[in-house]
Amino acid sequence: MATLFQPRILVLGVATIMLMIIGGVSWRLRPKRGARSLAALMGAATIWAIGSVHTQLAMTYTGNLLATNIGYLGISLVPVAWIVLSLEYAGKEAWITRETVAALLAIPITTQFVIWTNSVHELFWRIEGLLIVDSTQLLSISSYGPWFWVHTVHSYLLLGAGTIIFLRSIAVSQQIYRRQVAMMVAAVVIPWAGNAIKISQAFSMVMDPTPFLFVISGGLFIAALFRFRLLDLVPIARDTIIDEMHDGIIVLDSDNYIVDINSATESLLGIDPEVVVGLSATEVFNSCYVDRYRDVYEGSENIVVDIDGKQRVLNLRISPLQSHTGERRGRVVIIRDTTIEEEQRRRLKQQNDQLKRQNDHLEQFASIVSHDLQGPLSIAQGYLGLVHDECESEHVDRISTAHDEMEALIDDLLTLAREGQMVGETEVVPLDTVVNATLSADHDEMTVEIESETYTVKADPGRLQQLFENLFKNAVEHAGPDVTIRVGPLEEETGFYIEDDGPGIPPSVREHVFESGYTRSSSGTGLGLAIVKSIANAHGGDVSVTDSENGGARFEIVIDDEPSRASESFHE
Repeated sequence: MATLFQPRILVLGVATIMLMIIGGVSWRLRPKRGARSLAALMGAATIWAIGSVHTQLAMTYTGNLLATNIGYLGISLVPVAWIVLSLEYAGKEAWITRETVAALLAIPITTQFVIWTNSVHELFWRIEGLLIVDSTQLLSISSYGPWFWVHTVHSYLLLGAGTIIFLRSIAVSQQIYRRQVAMMVAAVVIPWAGNAIKISQAFSMVMDPTPFLFVISGGLFIAALFRFRLLDLVPIARDTIIDEMHDGIIVLDSDNYIVDINSATESLLGIDPEVVVGLSATEVFNSCYVDRYRDVYEGSENIVVDIDGKQRVLNLRISPLQSHTGERRGRVVIIRDTTIEEEQRRRLKQQNDQLKRQNDHLEQFASIVSHDLQGPLSIAQGYLGLVHDECESEHVDRISTAHDEMEALIDDLLTLAREGQMVGETEVVPLDTVVNATLSADHDEMTVEIESETYTVKADPGRLQQLFENLFKNAVEHAGPDVTIRVGPLEEETGFYIEDDGPGIPPSVREHVFESGYTRSSSGTGLGLAIVKSIANAHGGDVSVTDSENGGARFEIVIDDEPSRASESFHE
């Protein structure tokens, strides 16, 4: 009488537990490629092992037959799971369709029907009764029927095909993948060999050794799963990568015959792989290009070609194919359509050239303002001083005021002309530091309240101080020298606000206040807020105006984290 403590049953029990653990881990990792099919393989092997355990324990003919039939469910499914796993591992998922799987399962499903109805037709095998082997009762099979051999050939073909697919991947895989493959192939081949020995009766075996060898298979699968990271590191087939690339690839041999092309080349150049592979490059491509690159084995160049009546810019990168001895075997030509990039580059160059011309004009204008206006203004101011010493007249003060306004206007024009949209090196600037530096210059009477002393912005400190200077000056002009100003960070955007308690700016004119020359003050130049806007724009942001809480003007300045530099835009 067989017991649970017999060595054979203990071995089968250990094998069953190992297979269940591997199957459970694989199922938990099922989103990963190959995990579902590995779980299916382990599930089928587990059913086989459980059937074998019950076969060892069964004491009656009916119980033994039932356990054997259940075990054959796993036996018939193992080859199907193995071939699916091999295809997934090799990156051939496109072959695993519902129709393919259904075709693979056709014989296993039929086998189950034949086995469970075998007593009627004996197409699978002929059973004479029970045979006692070492206190274990097994089915005594006198002969195998025709469907048994159909099942066996089908199973061995699938096992062989899957093994070949795995072995082929060894030649193109890295070391860790080779070890994974070696572990998995050995885990299947070892019990497969035991089964082949049993069927062939090479050693007159009565008991099938296959399920006992699952202990070795389980150990190998565990090593592949945990030691060599099976399912964590599953290779992607190189032919799949090449076919999925957006760049075209043409492989030429040493005689300039086309060895291979990928699908991107087909769509890019409008050529059919089935037609051109095996032809000479001269028969497929323009002879001038073939002659031009006939002896070029390495390099990169852009060419302009006509494709379907449209000019396209293609970048060609040529790399040599060499043997392990350094002998040239051919070339790989990688083709990338850079038409859009070249068009964008051309437009950017035109924009930069235009900006350069504008910058030259502004520099010329600044030179005129600086030399041709400041010079005569200085002379006029000098002579006005002499006139003031020689005579008393109310007109002298008016002329002096006009000179001051002209000098302020010239300074603002120079600021716009020379600095424009440019910023220098940016850094993280504490807002209160810039405000205090601005106040120390010439604003003793005004009151400035800083909402946050820890708030910082990334900006050009000098240009940012100039922005505050112009807004403080604007507040004083419209609200008086004792104006109260509040400064603080914006809540929803990167930037800050500056608001005062003055009369504010009417909504009807707010869209005009940042225009050059617009002013509501008799003494203003109309350029102060235009400079504020240019500084905000130079930092990749903008400025807007609205009402403050107490009815004054509130300027909100948005500062981008990565401001642009005009000095960079003037170069290719």
